[in-house]
Amino acid sequence: MNLNKHSAIQYILASSLVGAIALSTYLFASRNRANTRTYVKPLANRVESIDPIKTRDEAEFMISRAIFGQLLKLDSFGDVQPGIVSSWRNSNDGKSYWLTMSSDVFFHNGTKASSRDLAFSIEYMAQKDSLTAHYFSDIIGAAEYQNGKSKGISGLKIVDSQTVHIELTEPSFVFLSILADPKVVLVPFHLMDKSRNEFFQNPVGAGPYRWVEGSTDGKIELKRTQTSANNQKSIESIIFETMTKEEAIKKLKAGTVQDLEAYQLRLSEAKSLADYAKVFSVSSSGVTHVFYNTKRPEFSNLSLRKVVAQSANKIDFVTKCDLSVGRSIGIIPDGYMGSLVQGRYSDFALQDLELDEAKKLLRAMGRAVE
Repeated sequence: MNLNKHSAIQYILASSLVGAIALSTYLFASRNRANTRTYVKPLANRVESIDPIKTRDEAEFMISRAIFGQLLKLDSFGDVQPGIVSSWRNSNDGKSYWLTMSSDVFFHNGTKASSRDLAFSIEYMAQKDSLTAHYFSDIIGAAEYQNGKSKGISGLKIVDSQTVHIELTEPSFVFLSILADPKVVLVPFHLMDKSRNEFFQNPVGAGPYRWVEGSTDGKIELKRTQTSANNQKSIESIIFETMTKEEAIKKLKAGTVQDLEAYQLRLSEAKSLADYAKVFSVSSSGVTHVFYNTKRPEFSNLSLRKVVAQSANKIDFVTKCDLSVGRSIGIIPDGYMGSLVQGRYSDFALQDLELDEAKKLLRAMGRAVE
């Protein structure tokens, strides 16, 4: 089979590729925080909301997950780890998931959390006006719920006091990774019957930190809960405070704030902080999943899929396609694959090979080919 440039691009966009790009940034941490267990974190922009369905930037995510607690987490290798949800299993066909909460999860007001809170949290974050609604679009009944045709999600059921069962419209073996997104947290069913604005003025969650005081217009203080304060070196309280870069630099030098992560610094500014702060180089990575459209008959050939997966420069793929982050984390787009990046791949570096040539190349690379 000859993959010409046009068809190769479409095959590539329908292939299972994973790309990671390392980015370097710098975090300036004050040398003067050794004698305090209070961490003051300056913010370049004010916090607009800590409502998990409205959070947009890293500071808002940080506050939200600290208060409410993540359902699941990803470790440094990208593997799913327990959070509020302590155990899970899925069916062999990848269409059903059972999530079980730890029995010792309590909200900060002393109320024990249950599967009712877990099911409510998923429905809350799946509602139409949520920034995380698309995370849950593959659950049976989610579309009807989001369109107002039903009051709940039919594919989300409470099994017992600690477990919920989720049924998907299509197989997904990345669904747990979606639930491990930092924006997916636990909110209390018994308190959310208040008006949303009233609740988030004095929020109650099950995360490692509880709300002390503050407003989204200025300073916000969180304090570590007793149940999570098992490390004597842990930070007792965190204060988030909006200020200008100049104010933050001045306070860092005085030792009253602990980092300048929220600001872009000129080289001269960075050098001026050498006597006051430690400079850390931080590496981060992003992972993009692209899936085969197996409803198309040509993708029933496993050998062809393996060939196509090796036929593109993966760094070019990630950097030039500029996939929407929200839709690229385990979400399969509608229609023919590649629709999300139409018109963005004109300068792809492609390698056109006959199928036999591609197999030969893969074998030379030590790849198993059927």
